[in-house]
Amino acid sequence: MHHIDAQYCLARCCHFLDGGVVTMQQYEAVVSRLPGSPRQTPGNPIAIQEVMIPCQHMALHKAVGQQIGFYPGEPSDRTPEFTIKSSGHLNLYDTKTRGYQRIATEEDVKKWNNAIEARVKKAGELEKNWSRNDHESDTNEPRKCC
Repeated sequence: MHHIDAQYCLARCCHFLDGGVVTMQQYEAVVSRLPGSPRQTPGNPIAIQEVMIPCQHMALHKAVGQQIGFYPGEPSDRTPEFTIKSSGHLNLYDTKTRGYQRIATEEDVKKWNNAIEARVKKAGELEKNWSRNDHESDTNEPRKCC
């Protein structure tokens, strides 16, 4: 029996099969051929686990994943309408290998959320200080970049 780990982001720009980057077309070609049930049975030797992950193209998600070494993923069920039904738990994936680590604990989720919150707060403070410096300039000279 074989298990395929399929990860995608909500924006549908990130697609991974067993940790490897694939195009949306490659992803859909593999996922659509497989039975919708994630369970392996004698009649269904290939099981698939589709998981929605934070977008890996967003600088915030990428930075937090690199900082703490993992990112969460929410298992979902594929239906003809492709609705998302939460299985009730989050998985953890290694940032470097994109490999499954384990089911997330409350502490894991708290660590991810706290790291996101800290980076958002820091970015907001940087933006506020940058714009204040812009407006406090008393000279009429054009600003020189970099």
